[in-house]
Amino acid sequence: MDAGPRVFSIPPGRPFLRDLARGILADIPWADDPLALARATVLLPTRRAVRAFGEALVTESGRPALLLPRILPIGDVDEEELALLNGDQWPDIPEAIPALKRQIILARLIIEANARMGLGTVEPSACAALASELARLLDECAIAGADLSALSGLAPERFSEHWQKTIVFLQILTDHWPAILAEEGAIEPAQRRDLLMRRLCAQWAASPPPGPVYAAGSTGSIPATASLLSLIARLPQGAVILPGLDFSLDAPAFAATGPEHPQFGLRHLLAAMQIDRADVRIWPAASGPEHQRARAALLSEVLRPAPTTEAWHAFVQDKKSDIALGLEGLSLINAVSPAHEAASIALAMREAVEDDARTAALITPDRALAQRVAAELARFGIAVDDSAGQPLSVTPAGLFLTQILDAAASNLRPVPLLAALKHPFAACGARAADFRDDVRMIERRLLRGGRPAPGPQGLLAAAEAASLPTPFRRTLERIIAAFAPLLAMMDAGLRDLAVLASAHAAAAEALARDAEGSTDHLWSEEAGEAALDLLNELIALSGTLILRGDEYARLFPVLARARVVRPRRGQHPRVAIWGPLEARLQAADLLILGGLNEGTWPQQTEADAWINRPMRVALGLDQPERRIGLAAHDFAQAAAQPHVILSRAQKSEGQPASPSRWLERLHAIAQGAGTPIALAPHAAYAALIDNPPRVAGASPPDPKPPVATRPRTLSVTEIETWVRDPYALYARRILNLKELEAIDAPSEARERGTLIHAALEEFVTMHPGDWPPDALAQLLRIGERHFAERGQDLPVRALWWPRFVRAAAWFIETQAPMRKDVRHSYTEISGQMTLHGLAGAFTLKAKADRIDQLSDGTLALYDYKTGQIPSGLEVDKGFSPQLTLEGAIAERGGFGAALQASVSKISYLRLSGLDKAGEEKKAGTAEPQAGIARAVAGLTALITQYDSPERGYLSKPRVKFRARTEVYDHLARFAEWSSVMDED
Repeated sequence: MDAGPRVFSIPPGRPFLRDLARGILADIPWADDPLALARATVLLPTRRAVRAFGEALVTESGRPALLLPRILPIGDVDEEELALLNGDQWPDIPEAIPALKRQIILARLIIEANARMGLGTVEPSACAALASELARLLDECAIAGADLSALSGLAPERFSEHWQKTIVFLQILTDHWPAILAEEGAIEPAQRRDLLMRRLCAQWAASPPPGPVYAAGSTGSIPATASLLSLIARLPQGAVILPGLDFSLDAPAFAATGPEHPQFGLRHLLAAMQIDRADVRIWPAASGPEHQRARAALLSEVLRPAPTTEAWHAFVQDKKSDIALGLEGLSLINAVSPAHEAASIALAMREAVEDDARTAALITPDRALAQRVAAELARFGIAVDDSAGQPLSVTPAGLFLTQILDAAASNLRPVPLLAALKHPFAACGARAADFRDDVRMIERRLLRGGRPAPGPQGLLAAAEAASLPTPFRRTLERIIAAFAPLLAMMDAGLRDLAVLASAHAAAAEALARDAEGSTDHLWSEEAGEAALDLLNELIALSGTLILRGDEYARLFPVLARARVVRPRRGQHPRVAIWGPLEARLQAADLLILGGLNEGTWPQQTEADAWINRPMRVALGLDQPERRIGLAAHDFAQAAAQPHVILSRAQKSEGQPASPSRWLERLHAIAQGAGTPIALAPHAAYAALIDNPPRVAGASPPDPKPPVATRPRTLSVTEIETWVRDPYALYARRILNLKELEAIDAPSEARERGTLIHAALEEFVTMHPGDWPPDALAQLLRIGERHFAERGQDLPVRALWWPRFVRAAAWFIETQAPMRKDVRHSYTEISGQMTLHGLAGAFTLKAKADRIDQLSDGTLALYDYKTGQIPSGLEVDKGFSPQLTLEGAIAERGGFGAALQASVSKISYLRLSGLDKAGEEKKAGTAEPQAGIARAVAGLTALITQYDSPERGYLSKPRVKFRARTEVYDHLARFAEWSSVMDED
């Protein structure tokens, strides 16, 4: 190797790892000495780059197998990827505190500091999230050699009250954190990394490694890494290969690069290494075609520092042909929405891999876009390798563990309980299919309708009341036993985090155990392993945090969300989605840079939760703009590839979005040169793929069952359904489809109506004639008893009882004066009458809320309502015939001979208990006799019509008077054909 520092660069747009492999294979005489390559060491920024480089070496060697060099991640990006340093050889350097332990201890300190400052109680889950941010700040300080105690020298009055409190808060923290680390016998991970790196530098300086050492792809953003790179460049067999150093940018502009510029980091690295840019050489294996050099030069100008952009004018005038050459292979997707952008990108990737030799990758920092593209690719049967993985919290194992906590924290309320029991992992000691069948039975018998009393005893009492068969009761008892260890932790007491995690794991295993007693399916695969690791780590943290069970139930999902799960198999080998970090040093035949909107790529420069800009300056930390410079370098490296699509959406979250500043600059130069960026066709393709030719709309259902199967007995309320929505009657009475009650059904208007009806029925039955002077007091006592028996939901009772009191007062006030004309009142009385149609007799049944036998021998019919009263037009037109048909039954003696008389009054009594506590309204606009005759004629005609086999049961044939219920709309596909009819 040459004497002096050996620093090279692989230009933007080149396949970095393949060029690196070719260069190393040319630099080492491995063909004559197979072990020569194995003696070399290659340092790369990430594990993903390590894996890809090993494959590149084998590919470029042309051999089926190869003795590879020692390829290690240097941890330039992620300290957990630092495999270069073996701390065992320096036992005097303390171990790093584990990440989860640090987060939990910091969360505890935040809770304690919050209490010490008199700021009240704070949620541990929120503190865990803040602790994660705080850990990053501590890492930054360790990397930069900063000390948080320096904040104590800042004048608090310089800042707002919020930041003044934050400074005090951090001072409390810094007073305790060093002592905690000393007690643990540990140091910060970044501090350990720095110490190990410097110890290695000293060792290599004194005794260089016997083989070649190549450090490639690092930008040296960590000072300790920069020191190591400087040393490697000066080793006898060392070399540093930089990613994308810009040689075309003129010296004044290069010197003017600020934190937002892509070359800022490399400029600082060269300064730290005491190497001039002119001394850096192009890596021997990295020469490329002319159009690649033109693209790199174009992007250099696009990203030129703002103070020197006056050079654009000369560049555009003098380099038009070079600009046109640089734009070859570059195109743009300008989608109308994020969904359109995702579909367009997926189509471009699918098209690219139509050629078996091509690869395609999306690079984006926008996780929502990445997930959309993955979903779109699934339409084509492509499972994509998403480098960001997915949070443990959304995997099957993570969801199961979270749902178990939700169920326990709710004290086994129906909805969260069923979510856990219906998870595919749940078996509770049985075959999974058998267990699901049992759970469905328990759901139907116990958990639908009104909510059982809370806890295991409430479920057992509900099972007793519902006479749940013994086999299902045993399953219920096993479920309760599985939850028992966790339910015991859900009281108001404080418990150790490790105890709660142990109970959580025990409950999960009990619920997941199959018929053979195995729980392997819970802890298998990548997600199961990650879930088990997290629980084991929490169990090991005894004494670090004390909290309530319900707080643990909210804390665990926060911790699970921070764990990333990456599948190890099953992805398409030639399609990938990368974040900008994972894309470093990677290459693909087609690269798509997605989410190129301002605020997304680059992201907004926002200060973190703990320190503001002046504080960062006082600590000597990088400003947020430094992240923009790193993002700009990622953009420049990727956009320089031979075949690139730049992609953005014109709207984000429904609002207009601004293009990325880099895209705007590229547009400006391209337009100025008279060569606009070509539009990729995939946006147009995506607009067409989901817009098939217009198809004929669906027709309303019109079933025509045999007349013999049609009902011959209906209630007066069912007659209203028949008139308004014949299909609903068909579904219920002919198909015998009945709606299941809602799970954990809330106490709704129907329940309130039932309570009021029951109270009025009992009162009027007690006093069928005259009412006593204390009628209101008696009615309220009756109502109180009914509410006590049925109204167990206290918040609902608090709302309904005052309304009942007002309604009862109105009822007594308005009805009592009329009692002098009443001989006797009958409540909840059943009756029926017979009509005749073409197919024979038809029975009409009814249960009247109240019939008053008046002193003149006539009858008055009342129907109690707590909701809306039918309009006069609805009654007259036969759409609400309940009361008029009840009148017909009464006049024909259907309620008994004693009540066979002429009907002189038909009224609704609306008892809302609102500002207008009650209302009496006549049923229809006609006199009772005319209304009754019209209702009977209408029903007779209806019976006759439906006695014809040609008459079908249409769904809501009269839009204006359609049924208010929507129980059978999905079965009738109402939304599908009604929209077509509306259009027509």
